[in-house]
Amino acid sequence: MTSLNILIVDDHRLQAQVLKNKLINIGGANITCVYSGREAVSKVKSDSFDVIFCDLNMPEMDGVQLLSSIKDCGYNRSIVILSALEKDIISTVGDICKKLDFSFIETMEKPASVSKLFQVIDRIEKSNVIDASVVKFNNKLPLSITTDDVLLGLSQGEFKNYYQPQIDFKSGKTVSVEVLARWLHPIYGILTPNVFLPIIESEGLIDELFEVILMNTLRDYSKKMLSYPSSINVTQDSLNRDNFSDQFFDLCNEYKVDPTLFTFELTEKEVFSDSINLLENLSRLRINKVGLSIDDFGTGYSSLIKLSKLPFTEIKVDRSFISNCINSTSEKLIVDFSCALAKEMGLIIVAEGVEDKDTLEYLKKSGFNLCQGYYTGKPMPIEVFIIFIEIEGMK
Repeated sequence: MTSLNILIVDDHRLQAQVLKNKLINIGGANITCVYSGREAVSKVKSDSFDVIFCDLNMPEMDGVQLLSSIKDCGYNRSIVILSALEKDIISTVGDICKKLDFSFIETMEKPASVSKLFQVIDRIEKSNVIDASVVKFNNKLPLSITTDDVLLGLSQGEFKNYYQPQIDFKSGKTVSVEVLARWLHPIYGILTPNVFLPIIESEGLIDELFEVILMNTLRDYSKKMLSYPSSINVTQDSLNRDNFSDQFFDLCNEYKVDPTLFTFELTEKEVFSDSINLLENLSRLRINKVGLSIDDFGTGYSSLIKLSKLPFTEIKVDRSFISNCINSTSEKLIVDFSCALAKEMGLIIVAEGVEDKDTLEYLKKSGFNLCQGYYTGKPMPIEVFIIFIEIEGMK
């Protein structure tokens, strides 16, 4: 923790000092305290910080105004909201942070315990390590990526698979993986989907990306590097192709891979359209025992319509509900409802975005089947995933 530069913003000087002492007791860090929003903006303009602990109820400039101001200053790293206000208000401010696209967001009620602070700092440090290559390049070089760059990257094999473990709550072991795309850019290093996906979507290259990721997965299966069932994101547009299922089964046959190893995650953010092609492809996939998951469950208005009309085998609850379900009454109700609904329908339910032990334990007691998140395993290339599984087997 000694490498983190932390800024505490709280108009209550005693509370700021108490928080500083707790952070020092965790392991020491470079900590600066300021006592107004205006002071904080000035500090952010002049100094570099990894984490900002921000109170909400402050005179002259409240926490909400401060968040927008420091974002305008170019700050995009970790934000921890620490307040004694009502949970719903804190949760709403957390949503504002997501809209402002800070790299790490946590909301906490005052007073924060040392154990909770330790967990948060540990997660921030891990996220900094995980994204080190991206941060390094993005801070030093302005990203300038064109459609031609993406097309070249797709054709040259620069888009690689990263596998994130999905852990069974009962056994505590990896039982499946989600396949995620990463771009190993020759100049910028490892780029995550938030960088390249907007271009992919705007230029109509979703099918091309899907095919690259599917082919990478099939090769890893055929080389015996991967043996776990895998989930791959697929869009409604891809499933609307009249030959989608035929091509998929042909490729599985070519690579001698059991198609039942796959689950396709249908993203929830699209407007639902039950075309004949979509229904035919999904029916054929399900007849042949290919899994079907509704991803980002609860984030779109058509969740229940899709769930009632399509043959899903799995619900994946979106991380926006999971990450704060302990602190937010409304999000906890949605998580509990989703779990009860899945059980009534005989579906597997997956928690996405589990980042700490307390959340994991709550979801375990609630009856979730699978857990996915940085707390249990970050996305990793196949070579690292193999080592991860070997270490897991030794425990």
